[in-house]
Amino acid sequence: MTKQHHYCSLSWVLFVLALFTFLFSLSLGAYPVSMVQVINHLLPDSISSIWSTATPDPLVQQVIWQLRLPRMLLAFMAGAGLALAGAVLQRVTRNPLADPYLFGISSGASFGAVVMLTLFNNKLGHIGISTGAMLGALAAMVIVVGLSGRQVNRQVERMLLAGVVTSFMFAALSSLLLYFADPQAAASVLFWSLGSFTRASCLF
Repeated sequence: MTKQHHYCSLSWVLFVLALFTFLFSLSLGAYPVSMVQVINHLLPDSISSIWSTATPDPLVQQVIWQLRLPRMLLAFMAGAGLALAGAVLQRVTRNPLADPYLFGISSGASFGAVVMLTLFNNKLGHIGISTGAMLGALAAMVIVVGLSGRQVNRQVERMLLAGVVTSFMFAALSSLLLYFADPQAAASVLFWSLGSFTRASCLF
């Protein structure tokens, strides 16, 4: 088996595993739903009626389509975005251990969110937090690229060192803002850093 065929087979195995994980996650939760019910409610009525004679439960359909499916889709999209970002960083730096934390991107995003939550009291809501996090991540990347210099043979090493320095700098600034902020803002920052998909909603 060639290396290309090995990667192709591994990709199919991972795809099937991801699909099974997606369906299995839809069956987990406070309200019990079986895998058969999940597949029965996801497939069109013309297809699901062929292999299942059970009548679709409206409550189960609402739980799947209105609550769990939007959260699972958003979780998979977020995971795919993180994987793509990590692959790009590893490709650019030629370092298999490179990630957004190493280059200070995550610390910059956290600093932007902390600024919106502490200095602006989250007046813009979740859009303001996301905007602040994006601007913080862009600021971190500008600083890292600016400190890397233009020497190609040493740019990767300097980029890694600049990322570590930038990460510590933004972490220190975030801690300084949280020290003078009120406890409610600090709790909001902690909740935001943990992440949540509970606000995902169905668009169809």
